[in-house]
Amino acid sequence: MMLDERVSRALTEMSEGLRPEPDPYARVLARHRRSRRRRAVAAGLCAVAVVASTGAAVALRGQGGGPDTVAVEPAGGWQRMVAWGQRLVDSPPRGAVGRDAGYVAALAESLRAEQAAGRFERLTVPVREVRVLFVDDVGPYRVALAAFVRAAPDPGTQWVNAAHWFVAPAGAGPQELGRASAGRSASDGLAPHEEFTFGDLTRPDELLHVSVAPEGCDFSTAPVAELTGPAPRWSPEPTGDYLVRPPGSHRAEWWQITCAGVVRARLAAPVAVTTALTDEQAATAVAGARGTADGEWVRRDLGMAAETLGNRVTALPGLVWAGRIQGSPSGRYDGSVSVVAAPAADGEWAGQVIVEYDERGPDNILGARVDFDNRTDPTHPGSLVAVRLDGTSTLLVIAPAGSRTVRAVRDGQEMASGTVTGDALLLTVPDLEGITLEARDAAGTPVGTGEVAGESQDGFTVNAWDRE
Repeated sequence: MMLDERVSRALTEMSEGLRPEPDPYARVLARHRRSRRRRAVAAGLCAVAVVASTGAAVALRGQGGGPDTVAVEPAGGWQRMVAWGQRLVDSPPRGAVGRDAGYVAALAESLRAEQAAGRFERLTVPVREVRVLFVDDVGPYRVALAAFVRAAPDPGTQWVNAAHWFVAPAGAGPQELGRASAGRSASDGLAPHEEFTFGDLTRPDELLHVSVAPEGCDFSTAPVAELTGPAPRWSPEPTGDYLVRPPGSHRAEWWQITCAGVVRARLAAPVAVTTALTDEQAATAVAGARGTADGEWVRRDLGMAAETLGNRVTALPGLVWAGRIQGSPSGRYDGSVSVVAAPAADGEWAGQVIVEYDERGPDNILGARVDFDNRTDPTHPGSLVAVRLDGTSTLLVIAPAGSRTVRAVRDGQEMASGTVTGDALLLTVPDLEGITLEARDAAGTPVGTGEVAGESQDGFTVNAWDRE
């Protein structure tokens, strides 16, 4: 894989930061998790770290909700989440090395001295205490998570505890691991569930992952392939309230954190950047697709979707439609377009509209992406798929094969209609509430109906640290 491809894919992940988040708690937690992902990318791709730090534009602009969007009641949610974070801070150190009280004390002392000397650029305020929450050898590395307890809450974010991850060679002493230069990930706040992925994203066998939850909680895991049944089988993680995946042990799975019988978190395991699809995979993905399935951008978009959808889905995405868009609102979605979808872990279908601009847009934006959920299989040639673009009433409609026209109907009354070209059309409807789309062939015979696809909610994900 060429370096520019790796940079583009890494920045695509960063682009999720441009999605709107509907409530304060969700925005804080999403920003916290995204900062982690950015640093994990930077850890393995030093060129990307340089690009990101110099202010280069993100690769794609996202639209709609996503895995980090959590519908919560703002009042009280923040306080409950912070309380769970404090439980993590008050938990004993995890990991085999974490049971060595002398090592843990020396590591905390070293980190405290480094912070007091001003060697942490993001943490220059007075710190009352350093708590080591995890330390152990993970493959060829010694990894540690430390909480820096501020003397007073951060005035801008109200976080009390900052989270930092450190990496050194396996067997490293507390002074070596406790240097600021060993830091590999930092966040202004500490979440109830802290996770860290380290390594080169293009080399999955070299990646390691550590997740830590508050004392008294338990991790369990389930393979992606077993999540579609009526009763997924979750297997307890032997380490209990933390999870470790050394290099070479990553697999397609989901993780669940249960505390006192309540599922507080459920999330997909991270996915490494993969190589391009094989010829066989690409042929399967485009079989039955509508539009221009042989566009040179299609295979690239399918690979990108496989990476960004990750373990949220149970199979590689298939192509719904590919072609060109012109005349979208403000031209934001004009360019080469692929609509892709895959079966999701929650039983629905997760899809993406991926747009590649002909030329870089303002701020060097390379394209756009809309995530959506569909109740039925959008890849079936007879399906009617309608995705709202740009948060307006403009729909990208992928019509069933053989369609000539599509109309939007509410209570039997036609609200808008348009002509299908290349199996698709843009249709602007004044009000989308209660709309049904109907497709007809050249003879006026109905050939398919459908509803407007929902914004991506990833209903299988759970993030309930803010709940009572």
